[in-house]
Amino acid sequence: MAVHGISRNDRSQFAAFRALADRLGVSLFVPRFDGERFPAYQRLAAKPEQVRADRALSMLLYRWQTLRRLPSLKAHMFGYSGGAQFAHRYALLYPDRVATLSVCSAGWYTLPQDDIRYPYGLKGWPQWLGSPDSEAFLKLPILGLVGEGDSQRDAALRKSEKLDRIQGKTRVDRARHWVDQINRRRSVLGISSHALLQVMPGLSHDFEASADSGLMLPLIEQFIQSNGR
Repeated sequence: MAVHGISRNDRSQFAAFRALADRLGVSLFVPRFDGERFPAYQRLAAKPEQVRADRALSMLLYRWQTLRRLPSLKAHMFGYSGGAQFAHRYALLYPDRVATLSVCSAGWYTLPQDDIRYPYGLKGWPQWLGSPDSEAFLKLPILGLVGEGDSQRDAALRKSEKLDRIQGKTRVDRARHWVDQINRRRSVLGISSHALLQVMPGLSHDFEASADSGLMLPLIEQFIQSNGR
């Protein structure tokens, strides 16, 4: 499952992941969350009256599972930028639907911490979104990726004094903080596995460049293979 960023470059994601999916012997899903129906898909939805991106994706998976008559179905979730925001929040709500979680270059994160207020943490998580299962989420195989040059505070990057203070000022800082906090929570809960972070040299904030670099896709493929297909 490859989820696009706010440029909604689903075709680029399909082209990038097609060969990888063939090698792994898995089906490839590349949903498109159009701006009219899913204006805030990165956060699943921003208001109760909005169409829920998470429910649309869950319905897609359910239909595929029913069509193929599968007893169960889990996705190797990947998201880039805004898609990375969607992917990790989807995994918080539906960890039972996720086999592995790989997120690349998210602008910011919802941390799996009950002492930080939503949307930066789980405190006060909106009831209309459902209940996140942070403990099950923390048991998932998790890979964080970011380009070492992804340090620009561009227009697409969410900025606030509170967010900068909690998570850092750049996508590199925020990726490091997210993985670090996941591993801190795992240690508290006695979970022996660790979330991984890969900082990719020579890359900035560009999906196509990351896919063509020979760095990002092999890391994701190795991660999936290491955690079962």
